[in-house]
Amino acid sequence: MVNGSDMQYKMKKENTKIILILIGLGLILFSVLMIYLIINPAPPSAPVTGKISPTIFKFIRPTIPVVPGDRFIIGDVSTKNFYKIALKSNSNGDLLIEETDDYHLVYFPGGSYFLINILSPNYNQARERAENRLIEILGINEVEACRLRITVATPLSINPDKKGVILPLSFCNQ
Repeated sequence: MVNGSDMQYKMKKENTKIILILIGLGLILFSVLMIYLIINPAPPSAPVTGKISPTIFKFIRPTIPVVPGDRFIIGDVSTKNFYKIALKSNSNGDLLIEETDDYHLVYFPGGSYFLINILSPNYNQARERAENRLIEILGINEVEACRLRITVATPLSINPDKKGVILPLSFCNQ
């Protein structure tokens, strides 16, 4: 005859065996998974290919930061304080300095660079006007302009022959 305490002892022993078996199976599955991940790492992500095609900027916040003074230093070039004439600013602090049907002049303070975005199919004429206007706004000469980070781009949809190429100022030797 089996008494109650022997029965409880056998049940505890069986439960312990089941728990140990489950833990062992879990460790085996975990080990197999780790070996699989080591042997078969995730494939590298594909590099981004194609041309960059700038788009028309959307400025959402009309608040322009206040920068005191008449001159503003960018790198080693002293410019007129274009913050005073900027039209719009977005949440990143990027400034739309001038906006015409032919071009946008934009300043990105995070990277201290300017973008001339040509929006006219008459690319060469619009580029010349935009470059000259930026120099006028900044109150600098061509040599000083070449020391600044200024790029010229155009949306592929407006000037498909430019194929999304980003260029320096036309008079800079780069």
